[in-house]
Amino acid sequence: MLVPDFAMHFLAGSGDEIQKSMIDQQGNLYLAGTFKSDSLIFGVDTLMREGHNDLFLVKIDQDTNIVFAKSYYGKGAALISGIV
Repeated sequence: MLVPDFAMHFLAGSGDEIQKSMIDQQGNLYLAGTFKSDSLIFGVDTLMREGHNDLFLVKIDQDTNIVFAKSYYGKGAALISGIV
């Protein structure tokens, strides 16, 4: 699945990566990945890195509005294996 070009501009540094994406039946786009930047900004949501390699999940509606952006962290390396 291709991720729209506008989504790539959200990522702040070379350690930030979209690893999985999906579009639901209503046309919402979900992006999940990891980030090592101190922060990522998605619309009005700012995600602050708390671990070494944090995870993010972003929902973007059909009109390219950010519905939500959330971050998650742990003590070890993190990878996204899928979105359901």
